[in-house]
Amino acid sequence: MARSPVVCLALLLAASCGGGDSAPSVRSNSEEVQGRREEVKVAGESSADSSGEVMRLLRSMDDTDLEVRWRAEFALGRVSPYGIRSLADALRDENPRIRLAAAFVLGAQGKRAKPATTALIDALADKEGGVRTWAAQALGDIDPDDYRISSALTKALHDPLPDVRRVCLTILTRLGPRAAEAVPALIDLLQDADAGIRARSCVAFREIGPDGKAGIAALVARLADPDSIVRDRAAEALAKVGPDGVPALARALKERDPNVRRLAAEVLGAFGGESRSADAELNEAAKDPDAAVQKAATEALRRVKNDAGDAASMRGTTFIESPDAVARRSAGYKWAKFGLFVHWGIYSVPARAKPGQQSEWLMENEQLSVKEYEHFALNFGAENFNPAEWAKLANETGARYLVLTAKHHDGFCLWNSKLTPYSAARFAPAKRDLVGELAAACGKADVKFCAYYSLLDWHHPDYGPNFPKYVEYAHGQIGELLANYPLWGLWLDGEWGHTVDDWKGGDLITLLRQSKPDAFINDRLGRESRGTIAGVDFYTKETDVPATILRMQSRPTAWEAAQTFGHSWGYVESSDPLKSAERVIVEMVDAVSKGGNFLLNIGPRPDGTIPDALRERMKIIGAWLQKNGDSIYDTDRSPFNGRIPAGRVSVKGSRLFVFLEEYPKDGIITLPGLKTKIREAWVLDGKRELQVRDTGIQAPDLIEGSPVTVVAIELEGVPEVKK
Repeated sequence: MARSPVVCLALLLAASCGGGDSAPSVRSNSEEVQGRREEVKVAGESSADSSGEVMRLLRSMDDTDLEVRWRAEFALGRVSPYGIRSLADALRDENPRIRLAAAFVLGAQGKRAKPATTALIDALADKEGGVRTWAAQALGDIDPDDYRISSALTKALHDPLPDVRRVCLTILTRLGPRAAEAVPALIDLLQDADAGIRARSCVAFREIGPDGKAGIAALVARLADPDSIVRDRAAEALAKVGPDGVPALARALKERDPNVRRLAAEVLGAFGGESRSADAELNEAAKDPDAAVQKAATEALRRVKNDAGDAASMRGTTFIESPDAVARRSAGYKWAKFGLFVHWGIYSVPARAKPGQQSEWLMENEQLSVKEYEHFALNFGAENFNPAEWAKLANETGARYLVLTAKHHDGFCLWNSKLTPYSAARFAPAKRDLVGELAAACGKADVKFCAYYSLLDWHHPDYGPNFPKYVEYAHGQIGELLANYPLWGLWLDGEWGHTVDDWKGGDLITLLRQSKPDAFINDRLGRESRGTIAGVDFYTKETDVPATILRMQSRPTAWEAAQTFGHSWGYVESSDPLKSAERVIVEMVDAVSKGGNFLLNIGPRPDGTIPDALRERMKIIGAWLQKNGDSIYDTDRSPFNGRIPAGRVSVKGSRLFVFLEEYPKDGIITLPGLKTKIREAWVLDGKRELQVRDTGIQAPDLIEGSPVTVVAIELEGVPEVKK
């Protein structure tokens, strides 16, 4: 049976996005192929602006050669504003391959693709499912807070294609309470035939919170879902929607299914004193014939009596350390400012994800058993892994620290843990201590090395049924990492299923402080701990975290924005549009201007090589930082409490840096409320001096090919700004 043109293009795109080889490719070095490669490479060195250039590149995404395909996508990520219009026009092309390719690359442009919004909304009605899928993804990347976009995506939740529904769900989930208008559609999706979509709908309710109370009855019904993941997600959602669900949960304590009774008791316990009206039902459930229900009900009654709820989640450690150690960590973290995140593990072998999914979540996405998933480890060879090259690449990209996934949610370890054979050193053909090798290489290259550790573990048999025993195991593994490797930081994740007390988070902080006083730790230590817990070094919040929150008393003001080139964090051979280097630079500038660090993720192949499509982008980021790094490293947030008319701002001592993405309308960079006198100003890249006027600074011509032109402004002292 012949494949349709759209399916053929989707296969080709799947290979080009992540640098994979799943589609047929011409690997010949014939003169003809070399000519096509060179032509598209040259196109990527400048911004395509004419309709003809854009159409040639769109057609090149259907090429038989892998390199031509990824370079065409790379070039289309750098189009000019005129090129964006040409891509929007291409969404109406009669050729479905062209429409699909245009929708695919527009999302990677982010907010730059705003002029294509109307055309993309229209594309949600395209007869080809692939066009609708990537149009939805693009709209989410452009601006999901735009009411036209969120409304269109809410309507598309009823699309007949699961891929479209999944993508829209993923985007709306990120909006949290701002997606409350989607609640009626989400209630319908709780009965979707696709278990993954039902689970994702529960997550959407969890993020919406109390504004999703209309879905309480439907969520309680999902506690009896045949899929265990959906059941767990429904319980999480009910806990976040709030105590309006107490009456329905009290009734659920009498259901036949023990899973429903147990989960209902757990949620009631999470409400603490707000579940007092369910005391009678909980007391009855404490005598349940099912031991798990008894335990959950007894714990819920304890929490109701003590009104503990999750208050413990806000506590950190009682360990007292010297102010000097805190100051050293704070100064070192600010000095670094830009790091590289590396997601590498068994999930890099199958390297697949449907639109709206992430490849590193494959085990849960496809509900694979432990044995089915373990099979992928047989192809995790790391045969081409060269840690010195990775460290060199980090330097070339401008990253001052590197975070490696020592263990992700799948439980597979990249070091030779004595507590489990499930590791690259003992279970997979790699037979190498990958953490140790990379840590040593980073040390030689002067790149600070950090370990990511997921507290969640889908593989370990004790994680669910004997959780306290699993916590001992997790603490033991973290102890191994701290004792055996020169860690500059510990990056925790997967904490959301249990409280800080459940995880013994205070003990973890103490363990780190005693073992490595100068190593940092993030805020992912238990449910509701992100952005709230004391005793940690930085918060892991979204990039639009308000400056007022960051400045609250008794909380650390350091924070970090982790971003990735595509949607997946692990290596993926299925479709995953990649952001341009220019867009990543703008995201970095945004985080730094708000006082945050920026952590950029890449996903290597299972053999240890890093796709050329990523390397090419990383070279551009590194080249920009070579010239403009002074405005990024060791800087503080803008003293203007946000953007100024000309753009974003960072500061270092008495020096301001203004990031120009476009030329100011009046040609002047004004600094509203600045009381400190200006000494001089210049363009950071090239050292061109700029004229200082009474009204501000004469704006320079923007540097061609650079997404941001940086203006340095030397003041007579530390900037003082009128409030």
